[in-house]
Amino acid sequence: MAVSGLPDMTQHLSRNFVAGFLLILQVTFSLENKFELAGSATPITGKLGQAVVLPCQLKPNISAKAMEITWLTDDDKTTVFQYKAGLVQGVSEQYKDRTLLFLDELPSGNVSLLIMDLRVSDDNKYKCFVFEKDWFNDIVVQLAISNLGDRPQLSLANKDDGVTLKCESLGWYPKPVLQWRSIAGKSLAGHVEALESPNGLITMSSQIVIPDDNSGVICSIQDGQSRKIYKSQVYINEHFFKYVASSWKALGIMLIFFLLAALLLVAVFMFFFKKSKVKIESEKQRLESENDELRKEIKATGYILKSEWERMRKSCARVTLDPETAHPRLVVSADGRCVQNQHKDQNVPDTPLRFDTWHFVLGRESFTSGQHYWEVDVKKRADWYLGVISESAQRKGRVSLKPQSGYWIVRWYSDELTALTDPETTLRLRAISQKVGVYLDCDEGRLSFYSVEDRWHIYTFNGGVTGKLYPLFAPGCEGEELEILQPGDKTNNSDKHKEVV
Repeated sequence: MAVSGLPDMTQHLSRNFVAGFLLILQVTFSLENKFELAGSATPITGKLGQAVVLPCQLKPNISAKAMEITWLTDDDKTTVFQYKAGLVQGVSEQYKDRTLLFLDELPSGNVSLLIMDLRVSDDNKYKCFVFEKDWFNDIVVQLAISNLGDRPQLSLANKDDGVTLKCESLGWYPKPVLQWRSIAGKSLAGHVEALESPNGLITMSSQIVIPDDNSGVICSIQDGQSRKIYKSQVYINEHFFKYVASSWKALGIMLIFFLLAALLLVAVFMFFFKKSKVKIESEKQRLESENDELRKEIKATGYILKSEWERMRKSCARVTLDPETAHPRLVVSADGRCVQNQHKDQNVPDTPLRFDTWHFVLGRESFTSGQHYWEVDVKKRADWYLGVISESAQRKGRVSLKPQSGYWIVRWYSDELTALTDPETTLRLRAISQKVGVYLDCDEGRLSFYSVEDRWHIYTFNGGVTGKLYPLFAPGCEGEELEILQPGDKTNNSDKHKEVV
């Protein structure tokens, strides 16, 4: 019986071995697509009004460009930032225009979040959630907001049971610790109040009654995060309590109060008179330096600051199309704001101003100085050309569309965005734009292009954009309109009356 059962046992063990080996291969293969997230084990401290980066890094350092990246508050109720399918979406109103990812670092797995203009309400735990196909992971990063308040201010008042001393300090977050003690080092008990202002900052206030045997009192406030301590003290001579009759105590305390107030006013006056300009200038330089660094970080991502964007759009120029320059196949609308390619030549005079090869049309307006901005609705066109041309540039024949020929142009063609430099420069967009902003700074010789929907910088021709310049437009060959907009106009695809030129 033992001999006859041996082959069956061997076959059974072989099947188990193969099944186990396949299971190991399956588990190993599934682990290949997994990743971990690394953040910070300790809270990240941010100062009120400044910017902070919440770290989140894929391990191993694989690309996160095709992944779904979501930053949430730890309770999962608020979407702080969401990146999906190459687009930014789903940002809550509280964090709108204050958060962004470092898109250039996504290929290396860096999905850290930048939060700007920090507020007290930002003090929270944040969840970094990354999803890819059938695998996801998340970590929690804590952000601790900090703001140091004013140095404590002391004031005296008289009561029947002694001298009352009040200590007050404004502008703290989080709540600091206020303590009283005598100059000799003895702790003093006092009622402490913490009042929260509408912006979330805390005012600390406390009062104590000074016993007759105390010659001096110190009020100290300590920040809970940086451990920084602010102190203020007042000295009260013990003879004041011993020899001044109780009926004169009120008058004496009032005199001391006014004397202290007068000395304080003199000290404040001397301080501001001698040192305020130096301190203000130093603080101004520090803030400007911090702002410059922050602007550089934001601009490096391709975004335009809201203040700069609004300033640029205030240079709005009312650009209209000049039918006298339009290629014979182009039709310009009666209001001069739309152009369309009709695929056949129109019956128009052939003048030196008119293009005969490139399907271009120019603006009526020319610019030689100052700053000028206009927007163009390119819709979902397959191709278009936008830019400026020098008055002296050749218009007849198949001229080279390069800066040395007097053309500064950005072209969209076959799903590729290109600056027509020499050689050509291939550009990138976060998303296909339907509205393009053009900003011409004649004084600096620069021409810049922007995606209007997300304030994204497309490209800038730096230097050499000089002379008498005309806006240039080309609607492509699909038969759809290209329209000049005024800032704030919504995309409008309604039909307009056209005239043949």
